[in-house]
Amino acid sequence: MAYSKNRPNVFTYHDMREFLEDWFKYLKCRDSHFSLRNLAKVASLSPGLIPLIMQRKRKLTKKTYEKLSPKLHLSNNELSFLGYLRVVSESDKQEDREQAYQRMLGFKQYRSINHSETESFNYLNSWLNVTIREMTAVEGFQLDPAWIQRRLKYKASLQQIKDSIELL
Repeated sequence: MAYSKNRPNVFTYHDMREFLEDWFKYLKCRDSHFSLRNLAKVASLSPGLIPLIMQRKRKLTKKTYEKLSPKLHLSNNELSFLGYLRVVSESDKQEDREQAYQRMLGFKQYRSINHSETESFNYLNSWLNVTIREMTAVEGFQLDPAWIQRRLKYKASLQQIKDSIELL
């Protein structure tokens, strides 16, 4: 296991397992007695569970996360963010992943580090943004919400169109 002396910043990660791998390396660097087996023991988990999670052979369930998280020595803010990152990584439901990502966007540290990615998410999160961008190539295009609204196949309010124009 390679060690890392630099404290990983959870707000720079998009993959929960990558963060945990780097975090465990960091903890091992700080404490030579640190091991995943000991971590599992103090968290009341099966000794082989954490390696299986790290190898993507098992999911990090909410229950397991709740047992493990207090033993990670992260701030409440970092743990909260990591919890949302867990949902984005582990949930089978698109709606849950989207809600968790929206919550992640609420963290100032994440937004400041990942500004371009949050902008991309906002852009791609609405069909209307992409549609209006493509409409600009139409001959006679007018950057007028009413003009755009009349030409849309699917309904969108003038306010939604104005919001999309502002984002673009």
